[in-house]
Amino acid sequence: MIATGSDLLVQLKGNHPKLRAAVRAVCQTQPHAEQTYTVDLGRRHRIEQRVARVWSLPEGTGPEPWHAPFKTVVEVRRRVEEFNPRRRCFELR
Repeated sequence: MIATGSDLLVQLKGNHPKLRAAVRAVCQTQPHAEQTYTVDLGRRHRIEQRVARVWSLPEGTGPEPWHAPFKTVVEVRRRVEEFNPRRRCFELR
């Protein structure tokens, strides 16, 4: 991917604890560069809210040489509430 100049989206999981810790440290110590908020109301009797935040990674963030191409972190948080007809209100799912 690097040789072709293409972009790649990688999901960071717990099986790379060193990289995850390095990225988490950046996100906790630097303000995010961008944030968006979206909401879907009433689709399938749900309210779905999403917040996406973006951070730029400084050079050498990861401890391994193959981490060097990683430039950006995108975090997406989702909150879903469903309508409970018995209680006649929305409840967190």
